[in-house]
Amino acid sequence: MIQPNIERIDLMSKTFESMSIFSRSMYRKEISALSPEELHFVTGAAVMENIADIWNESRKKHREGRRACYLSAEFLTGRAIYNNLLCSGLASEAKAFFEDKGLDFGAFEEIEDAALGNGGLGRLAACFLDSAASMGLPLDGYGIRYRYGLFKQKTEKGFQKEEPDDWSRFGDPWSVRCEEESVIVEFGGGEKVKAVPYDMPII
Repeated sequence: MIQPNIERIDLMSKTFESMSIFSRSMYRKEISALSPEELHFVTGAAVMENIADIWNESRKKHREGRRACYLSAEFLTGRAIYNNLLCSGLASEAKAFFEDKGLDFGAFEEIEDAALGNGGLGRLAACFLDSAASMGLPLDGYGIRYRYGLFKQKTEKGFQKEEPDDWSRFGDPWSVRCEEESVIVEFGGGEKVKAVPYDMPII
C-alpha cells in the first residue's frame, strides 16, 4: 500500500485554503467568481506564501556556501503558474480543485508569461535554472526585468502591426520586489536610472 506524502498533502491543503482567503480579501469574491487574471494572482500568491519558508532556507544556504551565478540578458521561463504547480506537486490536485469550483484550468493560457527576452538563449538560460533547482545545486540567475520583453502581432487592413506586450499589467505574483536593494545606475551625459531588483523562485 502506498502511503501518502504528509508534507505534500499539508502543502496542498494550505495552498487551497490560502487561495480562498486571498480571493475574499483581495477581490471580495468567491473563487468561482474570479476572472482568469484574478485567479492567476490568487493562485500565485497562495503558492508563494506556502513555499516562503522553503525558499528562505534555500536562499540562506546559497549565501552561506559556494554558489554559481548565471548572467543572461534573457530568461524565458514559460508560464510560471503551470510550471510552479507541477514542480510543487499540486498540478493535478489544482486542476481538480478548479473544476470542482466550475473553473477551467486551461484559462491560464490567457495569461502572458514573463517576457524577459525573445530568443533561444533565453530559453536555454531558463533550462539551466530549472535543472539546477531539480538537482539541488546552488545557482542564481541574474538578468534584466523587461517591462516590454516581447511584442504582439496582429493584422490591420492587410498590414502587420506590432504592439508592446505589457506582460505584468495584471500584476506578477511570482516575484518579490526588493526595494531596499535598489541602486542608482549612471549613464553618460549625466542620466541616472534607479534599478530595483526582483527575486523570483525556481521551484
